[in-house]
Amino acid sequence: MKKGPKHLLDAKDLLRTVPRHAALCLLEMVDTFGTNIAYRRYSEIFSAPFPNRFAYHTAVSRLRKAGLLVNRSPRKRTPVLQMTDEGRKRISPSLHPNSFWNRKWEGAWFVISYDVPEKDRAYRDVLRRFLASQRMGCLQKSLWICPDDIRSSFRDMMTGARAQDFAVLFSCWDVLGLSKSDIVFQAWPFLRIISAQESFCSKWKRRLREWETSLPTGNAVDLAKEELEDYIAAMHGDPLLPNKLWPPGYAGKEAYELHKTVVRTISKRL
Repeated sequence: MKKGPKHLLDAKDLLRTVPRHAALCLLEMVDTFGTNIAYRRYSEIFSAPFPNRFAYHTAVSRLRKAGLLVNRSPRKRTPVLQMTDEGRKRISPSLHPNSFWNRKWEGAWFVISYDVPEKDRAYRDVLRRFLASQRMGCLQKSLWICPDDIRSSFRDMMTGARAQDFAVLFSCWDVLGLSKSDIVFQAWPFLRIISAQESFCSKWKRRLREWETSLPTGNAVDLAKEELEDYIAAMHGDPLLPNKLWPPGYAGKEAYELHKTVVRTISKRL
C-alpha cells in the first residue's frame, strides 16, 4: 500500500495552507473599519481586490451566506456590514493579537519530530506548510517547536493524515545548550519580522507627525487600505508568542498600538 500519496489525498483539507485572497482581505477590512463606514462606501474600499463590482457583491453575498458577515440596519439607517464571531476566526490573528500575547506559558515546549521517506516528498512539503500555519517554528530541518499544547491538533493529524506513521510529538522543559531567546531566534525568522515591524512603525509614525499640523492628505479610503496592507505585511510570519518569550527588540506590540492609533485617525475622515 502506498501510504504517502494516498494519505496526502485523504488529508488534503487538513494539511493545506489557505492563501490570502480577496474575500479574506474583505473580512479584515470590515473587522478593522466596518463600524465606521456606511455600506454605500464598501464598494469603494474593496474595489481593488475584485475585478469588477459584480465580483465584489458576489463575494459579500457568499460571506453572508457562510455566516461570516451580517447586515445591520438599526432604525432604518444606511445598512452596514459587521463581522460575526465565526468570521473573526478566519481573519489574521495579528488583528487581535492580545489574546495570543497574554496567554500563559508554563515553560513547556511541544516538539514534533518527523521522518518522511524521500519518495513521499509531496507529503513532507505539505506537512511543513501545515505546521507553519499553526505558528510552529522550525528548530531544525525536521524538528518543529511551539510553546502551546498541540496534542489535540496532533491527534487530528494522526486521524486525518496517519501522521503517526512518520511523526512523534513530545514535550520538554529544556532544549539543552539553547536559551529561550536562542530557541525563538532559531525557530522563527525574527530578524526579518522585527525589521518589517520597525519599518512599519517608522513609516506610520512619520505620517502621524505630518498629520499633527494638517489632516491626512489623499483619499481616506486609499489610506485605510494602504495602512492595513502595511500592517498585515509587517506582522506576516509573527508567531505571536506569549510575552514571556518575546525576543530582544521585538516590535510587534508597538506596531499593533500604532496600527490602532492610525486606524482611529483615518476613521475620523471615513
